[in-house]
Amino acid sequence: MKKSVLIILFAVLFVAGVNAECDLNVILLNQDPYPAVQGDYVELVFQVQGIESIDCKQITFSLVPEYPFSLDPGVSNIITIPGGTFVNDYNSFFMIPYKVRVDENAVDGINPIRVRYSTGISGSSYISEKFDVEIQELKSNFEIFVKDYVPETNILTLEILNSGKNDVEGLTLEIPPQENIKIKGPNYKIVGALDSNDFTTTTFEAIPNSGDIKINIYYTDSIFTRRNLEKTVKFNSEPFIERTNGKKSNNYWIYLIILAVIIIAFYYYRKIQNEKRKKRLFG
Repeated sequence: MKKSVLIILFAVLFVAGVNAECDLNVILLNQDPYPAVQGDYVELVFQVQGIESIDCKQITFSLVPEYPFSLDPGVSNIITIPGGTFVNDYNSFFMIPYKVRVDENAVDGINPIRVRYSTGISGSSYISEKFDVEIQELKSNFEIFVKDYVPETNILTLEILNSGKNDVEGLTLEIPPQENIKIKGPNYKIVGALDSNDFTTTTFEAIPNSGDIKINIYYTDSIFTRRNLEKTVKFNSEPFIERTNGKKSNNYWIYLIILAVIIIAFYYYRKIQNEKRKKRLFG
């Protein structure tokens, strides 16, 4: 009888050992920035609770890099946590940060990101969980054209279109030093606010040559983040020079016509004066 009781007790203890629990609770504690932005990084902080349990051995935690999320090359996605190391008055959880890149073509709205972890118990399998990451398209895009150039005054007029989905504030254009254009005066212009699908113009005093002109664009998005991008504008001086030459040619003919009118008027004036003089002399 005693032998049977010992066998049953041993079996219960054995089963209890096999089924030892390491009850972990994983939460996505923080997302920065919120919402995340396409083409940028987002910092995610996961909090793993329950590591103080003596049933937890070595916990293996990993973020699964799936579209639209990825890690930079060479960055490990696996974190190991020693279990059962809880000390009184210390936190009973573990913080795991990841710096994740968001694909530039990610869809607006909720995008799931997956993590997986093992409790370290012999024979345990990986547990997989998904968390929601909010993504919103906050960047904008722009199209820039040369609207006009007046060689006589060296005034270059640029037209800029906000072709993105979002309104912007503090829009600023800068023409950095480059061989293809010489800026006279300030090399930047503050345009200000520009709504989506709206356009405006700004002018620079410059001497450009035909070719590419690089322009830096700075703006503030809806979460007050200052952003910048570089655009290239193609400039062809020929139409503006031809227009100037055409004006000069037209002005030349106008001057000739005016001169001819003056000469003819002077001729008839002298002729009339001579006739009057003859009448006075000869009656």
